[in-house]
Amino acid sequence: MEWRNWHEFVPTLMEDSDEWEKLYNTFYNDDMLTNPVALNVKKGKIFLSFARVDALIKNYSKIVSTVQNNITDPKFDEVLSIYESFKNNGRISNYKTQLKYGNNIIELFPVNPFALSIPSKKFVWIDLFKNVQTIPSNVNVQWDTELFSEFQIKISADSNFNIELEPVPKHRLLRIEGCIMYLFQKEENQNEVMNIRITVIPNKYGEKLTGDIHINYSQKDYKYNMNTSIEYLKKIKNTLLELNTLKDIIMEDKSINDTEIIEYKKKFSDKLESL
Repeated sequence: MEWRNWHEFVPTLMEDSDEWEKLYNTFYNDDMLTNPVALNVKKGKIFLSFARVDALIKNYSKIVSTVQNNITDPKFDEVLSIYESFKNNGRISNYKTQLKYGNNIIELFPVNPFALSIPSKKFVWIDLFKNVQTIPSNVNVQWDTELFSEFQIKISADSNFNIELEPVPKHRLLRIEGCIMYLFQKEENQNEVMNIRITVIPNKYGEKLTGDIHINYSQKDYKYNMNTSIEYLKKIKNTLLELNTLKDIIMEDKSINDTEIIEYKKKFSDKLESL
């Protein structure tokens, strides 16, 4: 029996002991020990949160450094390769999400090359969702029509859902090799950033969603707007500042939790010695 599991052993000991009353008073009555599970759960959550934030800081910093070092002509394939190398806790979605810790909420922005306004000279699909078992019910994606003349969405052939768009830009709907494809082309004189909400509709209510969604942004003629990328990098840098502040908050919480565990262990040890 140790401090982290005494609550599982003591009830059984009380059943088999002639001194059950002493055990009861020691652990439940006289300066009662609280259930240790909460301390352990908190410790685990703090560890996972720290690992997540630390990985995000490293990955965002890597993208910022790579793009800034070649800001006049960033390489699409290089940025995409770095983005695709992000794994596990440091994974950054290809749509805007939120990181929540306590009362702290941080907006996480995508950092694939399209999001950074870095065009590709060849046609490239990137994953909006891939090999996921739980797809968010809806997400928002942006289409900068000034930079990208075409935007496409592809739903994999093995998917068990459809999508709804809001607003619904003029588009063509195709089915190729079982995949559903939405093809959008900018209107004449259209130069705006469109926010498109994609809502996932299951084919059968309650069924676990499976399948992939891919997106692509294309140009009729290759062009790169450095100023647009610089403005987006400013957003990422602000996110980095917020993440570093949150990292400090998590470290403070870890220190408090460590102290609470030390005090709990001593209290538990004192009770054992009193028996």
